[in-house]
Amino acid sequence: MASVAIKYVEKKGELWPKDREPFHGDIVQGRLGNCFFIAAVQAIVSSQPNVLKSIVISELNDNRYRCIFYRQGEQIEIDVDLTNIPVDTNSNIPLYCRSTSENIVWPYVFEKAYSQFYGSYDNLIGGNTSEAFYDLLGLPVDEYEPIDEIWNVISNCLRNKEGFVTCGAIDNTVQVPTIRNGIRINHAYVILTTYVFQTQRYLLIHNPQGINDIQQENRLVRKAFFTSSSSYLLWENQQGTQFLAWKDLSKMCNRIQICYCTAKSIYNKPLFSQWTQSSSGGCSNLYSFYLNPFILIPHELKGKMLTILIGQNDQRCERTNPLQKLNYPQLGITVVKFQKQEHEDERAFIPTQDRYELIKQSKYWNKRDHALRFEMPTHYDVNIAAIGVILSTYSPNMLIQFWLQFYIDTTIPMLNTFNVRTLLTLYPEQQHFSSKWTKVNSGGRYQKNTFYHNVGYRVLIEQESVSTSVTIILHQIPYTNSKDTPIIPLQNHHPIGLYVFSVTDKNVKLKESPPLYSDAEFIRARSISKIVQIHKGHEYYVVPTCFESNSEAAYDLTFLSDILLSITKLESIDILKPRVVTPPKNKTQQKTPSSSSPIALSTATRNVKRLVHEDFQNLI
Repeated sequence: MASVAIKYVEKKGELWPKDREPFHGDIVQGRLGNCFFIAAVQAIVSSQPNVLKSIVISELNDNRYRCIFYRQGEQIEIDVDLTNIPVDTNSNIPLYCRSTSENIVWPYVFEKAYSQFYGSYDNLIGGNTSEAFYDLLGLPVDEYEPIDEIWNVISNCLRNKEGFVTCGAIDNTVQVPTIRNGIRINHAYVILTTYVFQTQRYLLIHNPQGINDIQQENRLVRKAFFTSSSSYLLWENQQGTQFLAWKDLSKMCNRIQICYCTAKSIYNKPLFSQWTQSSSGGCSNLYSFYLNPFILIPHELKGKMLTILIGQNDQRCERTNPLQKLNYPQLGITVVKFQKQEHEDERAFIPTQDRYELIKQSKYWNKRDHALRFEMPTHYDVNIAAIGVILSTYSPNMLIQFWLQFYIDTTIPMLNTFNVRTLLTLYPEQQHFSSKWTKVNSGGRYQKNTFYHNVGYRVLIEQESVSTSVTIILHQIPYTNSKDTPIIPLQNHHPIGLYVFSVTDKNVKLKESPPLYSDAEFIRARSISKIVQIHKGHEYYVVPTCFESNSEAAYDLTFLSDILLSITKLESIDILKPRVVTPPKNKTQQKTPSSSSPIALSTATRNVKRLVHEDFQNLI
């Protein structure tokens, strides 16, 4: 920002226009880089002005006003006066936002209140409209790419007054002001409405700076729209309000943001949790994805439209330089249907790749707040399935605090509070083993002769408990030549499985082969799991293996249980080999004559001599 001489003045006038509703043309962005905030305000006021009016809860004495904003689920009251509004000394033009009507002051109220909310005007530089919508309304914003399916979502949302819509062309490689085909890069725009003209789809968008950047606007479309839409006459002559073909916007913009004003928070307070190095598994393309926190959605919400909002601490006030770019870790939301066996308890709903199927997944956006809107499935058996939401960062091993809010479009009875779970909080005891399959110890599946080359893990109950449930998790890490932390395609992973054998004293005494206690189901997956019930007095052998022998990869094996188990890694599983039992030879058994009659001593002696001679001859 160029250096200018500044003075401070008091702005007086009416808060709202008396002869009309406020609209987006009342406020223009100034020299402050807060287009995200101005665009959010303009989107609200042009679609539903009463919603914007509700933010100012009272007009106090002495040109003062009280506003309500939101921070992590809590309402924050801000008292603001209109003294000390910075203006250019030479032109008397407000330095930041300005009202286009001299006697209307609501633009100054909102921007100054927002600056107090974050400590200063400088702290408003940079941001995402999703942050402004939440700060203003406490509502979630779902983010989309501008694909054809989103056209109807935008149209229905604006036509039915269900939400507010903005868009932008984000390119982090662009560091200077840049305009491409009439769209400013890294700048927020309002989508006011949609319009179809001669079978072609158009959007009426608005630039918060009040500048017409679209040089090739279709004048026929503009004339047809304002001729047929008398309710939008105030919009017609507004600088920065222009039509753009959907096909052009979808090429230039890469983000569409929709704030759903029909969403209602299920609980008054958000849930708070965190990712740690042991519970930050990264994105779903990583083998450690199953470590991430997750929640189970109550089945009473079947068929309902839900929105999950995840947020992290704001960075604005942490910056030493207000021009420093906000840089949030990328967050993602994954909705899945967990599966389990009917005899397994609820802890069997875990995010290993073999136990869920994908319902919907967000992209990973680097912004403070991130939301995903989805419809709960209607038909699933609650005895063996549950709908879950997995919360993840893009990169693993991060330490980040986060908070969650849940929204629904209809009124429902009060539900029990959702719980944030992680695998490592479901069981009090955890034991981890890291190893690798090599050409020497990768014996393949049970049917192969080389199976006994595999490594095994002997598991025993040594406490007083008679039995306990054990969850065993296997994840593989294929080898790669990349020096970076790679995202390895699933097709490069081996089909993997888990065998469990049981050994008892009876097996040992009879020299029997240990029976197969739990067979393996081979799946080409990054992670798999198995839940077994084990008993005191038995030895169990867990064999993690690949489908084919000579497969090479690193792997981790995790045992989760309610009690401490004795687990020993064995480099050999020879004990599992089939035993060849040879019948004992009877020492008194001799070759006898064919006659069944008793043999006299002399005859017997001769026969013994003969047998000895025959044996000797046979040896020769």
